[in-house]
Amino acid sequence: MMNLVFRVDADAGIGMGHLMRCLALAQGAQARGAHITFLSHCETIALRSRVEAAGFVFIPIEHSHPAPGDLPRTLDMLKELAANWVVLDNYYFDSAYQAAIRQAGYRLLAIDDVGHLAEYHADILLNQNIGAEKIRYRCDPDTRILAGTRYVLLRPEFFPWRCWRREVPAIARKVLVSLGGGDKDNVTSHVVRALQLLTVDGWEAAVVIGATNPHRQLLESLVQDTADRIRLLLDPPDMAEAMAWADVAVLAGGSTCWEMALLGLPSLIIMTADNQGEVVTGLDRCGAGIALGWWEQLESYMIAYRLQRLMVDHETRATLSRGAQTLIDGYGKERVLDAMDRER
Repeated sequence: MMNLVFRVDADAGIGMGHLMRCLALAQGAQARGAHITFLSHCETIALRSRVEAAGFVFIPIEHSHPAPGDLPRTLDMLKELAANWVVLDNYYFDSAYQAAIRQAGYRLLAIDDVGHLAEYHADILLNQNIGAEKIRYRCDPDTRILAGTRYVLLRPEFFPWRCWRREVPAIARKVLVSLGGGDKDNVTSHVVRALQLLTVDGWEAAVVIGATNPHRQLLESLVQDTADRIRLLLDPPDMAEAMAWADVAVLAGGSTCWEMALLGLPSLIIMTADNQGEVVTGLDRCGAGIALGWWEQLESYMIAYRLQRLMVDHETRATLSRGAQTLIDGYGKERVLDAMDRER
């Protein structure tokens, strides 16, 4: 039996995306009979509860790497748990951290987004992002690289939508906003102010706030005067339903983009972190989304202008919807798990 340990962190700074895609992989592995444990530095009770509600053991890590106690604590727990596979997903886990886990005799899946390390030490290296095939990784000779959107990790709530085809209305009136689980810079507030500038008749919006978002009270105050049009969704349990409801979206360039692509949701995409550049430009380049650029360079009136143009442009939305759905078929998790099975 696979005894799989996930070493992954989540907070307002790095967001929820790392933990959520690991949760997706964990649910797939659990369905195949694996035993799952999460080792995590995560100060958000709601996220911890979400992991435990899925049936997984959650063991807290007090301080994340490069804090000196992280790696010894992790190695001790791997031995105690009799792990045979480890998944690492965090930019802080450097080459030495990866090498230590492999040298201790554990199989290792390392999840990467940007190719920022000089060397990678893993049995499997996964980069699920668009353009990942172009990165020239320096790896151990036996490392298997899984690169590209064929390997996108999606949660089970998206499985019923894998063959769904979106109807694109003449005018888009339902807007979804999702700027990441943490959104430490409160980019969401800029987009809410943009919504309040819209003049499209009958528009309404759902604004997603992640569990690690520290700006909830400010956002609640901001939407008070337009509460009949804008509703806040706090860590919704089923993002797939919210995306199916929407006609158009404003998103950050994180893992939500792949969920959007599966459901063919025409989207404006804002870069909210340095590591999102390739995803945002890649989606724009292949006609699966429209890049708005770096968030600090966007005023609310600029977002409103681009959003309103898209809402009334049926042809562009239809093209974006088709382009997005060509990227994702929803079976990436199965491909990753199959690769892990072949390495056992």
